[in-house]
Amino acid sequence: PASPARLLAIMDNRSPSLEDALRSGRPTLLEFYAPWCTSCLENAAGMRRLESRWGSRANIVLVNGDAPESRRLCQLFGVDGIPHIALLDGERRLVGTLINAPLQAVERSVEALVEGRPLPFGAGGAPTGLEGALLE
Repeated sequence: PASPARLLAIMDNRSPSLEDALRSGRPTLLEFYAPWCTSCLENAAGMRRLESRWGSRANIVLVNGDAPESRRLCQLFGVDGIPHIALLDGERRLVGTLINAPLQAVERSVEALVEGRPLPFGAGGAPTGLEGALLE
């Protein structure tokens, strides 16, 4: 089995780009992580299981929030803590945000998102203009 840091890197490398995910019409879980983040490392195996379970019905996109090329996305999504999970519906609307949430809350939120139910945790609206800014 891969180390948690390696598992995050593998998931990041194979995740679709955010642009491709948003164009798919499927709900998207966008996780901002960092290689030094203890919570991210502790949840890596659980995120992989979540990807295995829901990956055919939702996009799972990982973004290294520490990478300079991620600065714009971090600003758009208001990332000020890691892990930061943004939940977007199939119409590219930000419907919820989870910051340093327990894995069980993430799992329940993704299940609700995929099934079209209200989110049990982290529900909230998108900042003005977010949808258009994502694909510019």
